[in-house]
Amino acid sequence: MPRTLPATRGGGASGITSTSAAFDPGVQGMTRGGTVYFTLKTVLSTVEESALSTAFPWVVPVVATPTLSSIAISGATSVNEGATAAYTATATWSDNTTSAVTPTWSVTTAYATINSAGLLT
Repeated sequence: MPRTLPATRGGGASGITSTSAAFDPGVQGMTRGGTVYFTLKTVLSTVEESALSTAFPWVVPVVATPTLSSIAISGATSVNEGATAAYTATATWSDNTTSAVTPTWSVTTAYATINSAGLLT
């Protein structure tokens, strides 16, 4: 969204319009941990531009991708014959966040089956 910043020149008021943007280092060709310089130029009129410019450094942050720490399976520890039980899996990541997992369930017994939704019958 464009934003207008107040500025003055020769005692009069004018406006400087700037636009903010989000940058994806992978798309923009920036290196994570590197420095990017934004340049600001002073516009004196619609046809005149100042020869002076100022560079503003911005460090591209290094964000580590979380790694999988553990997977927890929730559900009954035993199921009576003829009954059903529901199971879920939750991943815990190195940044202590959790997320639901869509696992491929399997049972190694002739007495039960488990479907893709985690329902044991």
